[in-house]
Amino acid sequence: MKRRTEKIMAALLAAALLTTLLAGCGNAGRAMAGEGHVKPQKGFLAAFFEPARKTSIGKDSGFTAFDTALIEHLAAEGCGEESFLVSPLSLRAALALAALGAEGETKEELLQAMGFADEEEMLDWYAAVLASTDIFEEEARKHREWIDSLAESLFSEVRGTDTERAYRVVNSLWGNEQYFGEFRDDYVQRAAALRAAASRVPAAEITDAVNDWVNEQTQGMIPQVVKDLSKASGALVNALYLRTAWEDEFYVLGEDVFITARDEKTTMEFMARHDDLLYYEDGKTQLVVLPLRGNMKIAFVLGSTEDIRGKLDKAEYEDVVVTIPKFELETELTDRELVRFLEAQGAVLPVSEGEADFSAMFEEQVLPDGTPVTWYIGDILQKSKLKLDEDGIEAAAATVVEMYPSAVAMPGDPPKIFTADRPFAFYLYSDYSGLHDFPPYDACGEEPELLFFGQYLG
Repeated sequence: MKRRTEKIMAALLAAALLTTLLAGCGNAGRAMAGEGHVKPQKGFLAAFFEPARKTSIGKDSGFTAFDTALIEHLAAEGCGEESFLVSPLSLRAALALAALGAEGETKEELLQAMGFADEEEMLDWYAAVLASTDIFEEEARKHREWIDSLAESLFSEVRGTDTERAYRVVNSLWGNEQYFGEFRDDYVQRAAALRAAASRVPAAEITDAVNDWVNEQTQGMIPQVVKDLSKASGALVNALYLRTAWEDEFYVLGEDVFITARDEKTTMEFMARHDDLLYYEDGKTQLVVLPLRGNMKIAFVLGSTEDIRGKLDKAEYEDVVVTIPKFELETELTDRELVRFLEAQGAVLPVSEGEADFSAMFEEQVLPDGTPVTWYIGDILQKSKLKLDEDGIEAAAATVVEMYPSAVAMPGDPPKIFTADRPFAFYLYSDYSGLHDFPPYDACGEEPELLFFGQYLG
């Protein structure tokens, strides 16, 4: 049965699912059969639709120009040849901290690379991101209270079920006491608009301090994001964490064959559901959209991801049997891929030693010989992790922008069939479409923010 096409005017993608995970690119209750659902028989995998065997990352595949450019850049870096995960939202949030502390052409290049006309537009975007997390958390709180009230009055066995939803996008600033890492008071005050708290710690402690903070904010999914910050002036850090459940349950089918991008057969555990879902297919692409609690959605794509936004807009409700594997992805981008991405986007000054202008970030420092100390972005690191199973999705990402001093002598009808038994891509995003006329949803952004993009090749 078809319904009207649902437009994806998704407000913010849950953020920035997370950081990037790459293998080879850079260094609630159990599902039960229910009414309206059909449990497919084992062995039906790959018995129907036969799309292109390899997922292709095409042009205009992202949700915004920034998302598209990032995905295409990582593909050009060789990431498209492996399973990987990236969080555009986490990267953009960390870069926003840098843009707040930049001046002149350095600020202009950063804003342009991020896709913003000016700082005000950037702050409006981030306010919308924060609004989406606040709404998610408030709805999760109300749901927990409702579950607890049912447990007290009716069914004690429901207590604690589906109560672990969480979505947060948080920032922090870390200054190095020994390496000129004293943030300006006005910068710290302005960064508070991005809910970034500032700390100043000794060189010997800054690495552990950042890792401990990220570990706590990501619920232990990312225990370490950096190896050594002892010689950095400071670190601008974003952490993103999402945990949510499917709107409707999946059935665990058991093990079956997954055909990898190299045409090799491997055994994976699959799960399935049969329902009315947003669905699209053409000669190159087959996609299905699955709803998650908290206004989140995830689109699974077989074949080409070119013009994915346009194809999502054309998706209509169809009777679909969906089969996908349970999987985990973990990626780290630690080989300057994200620095090269900034440069490719035209932001060269921010990463240029002796030329970048971050004078709005740190207090003025002068060496004994009168040489002024300046700062630049020395590196950008991201780690991300995602777990997907019959209960839902748990994902986290962390992005660190490392700031270094320069010019300094430093001291030391029939149902449609969607069967992901071959390489697939996925897009995780939040959807507040149709809700902007009602508070508090009117505070959320109109343009979609891509939480996570990933591809699984086996």
